[in-house]
Amino acid sequence: MDLITGEQIAERLRSIVESTTIQTEIGPASVTISLGVVVLPTHINGKLSEYIRRADQAMYQSKLLGRNRVTKWSEGLTETIQASAKSTNEQPHL
Repeated sequence: MDLITGEQIAERLRSIVESTTIQTEIGPASVTISLGVVVLPTHINGKLSEYIRRADQAMYQSKLLGRNRVTKWSEGLTETIQASAKSTNEQPHL
């Protein structure tokens, strides 16, 4: 699977969750999700934990950009997160 297909799947999931209403004892509730997408190569060159970290960084960027969105991991995302967190006085999640 390539990054574009991964993003499309994540966006469909995000949209389904957003449009689902959950009935609770006190009334209906809605939920949104933020997702980070990264593609694993056919043969992982390195540790799986590195790819999990990248997906986590992309998800954190989604939250920084307003939540309820999908973000693809790309080179330079770590620096973007650090700059965004610095401007909002948040601790970056790297």
